[in-house]
Amino acid sequence: MYFLAEMNKCAEALNMKNTFYDSPHGLGNVKNVSCAHDVALLCHVCMKIPEFREICSTKYYEVKKGLNGNTKTYKWDHNHQLYGQEGVFPIKSGWTP
Repeated sequence: MYFLAEMNKCAEALNMKNTFYDSPHGLGNVKNVSCAHDVALLCHVCMKIPEFREICSTKYYEVKKGLNGNTKTYKWDHNHQLYGQEGVFPIKSGWTP
């Protein structure tokens, strides 16, 4: 609950007036809401983070993270349909109704 409270505080601080987070991932949760304008506000702030820009501009990304000596490798690829087109910097690639 603390993490979600912080997510909602950040959304409020960014003036994301049509956004509410009820789960950290948003998949299959009808209580998570946002709009294109709010997502654009969030993306504007995220683009100031070098690591964020690196991940978004990389076709394949891999990171190793772990706790208590248990390290796991996470891999993903950028499957945005506009990836690789000149002048396009795709960030959000999915949607839910």
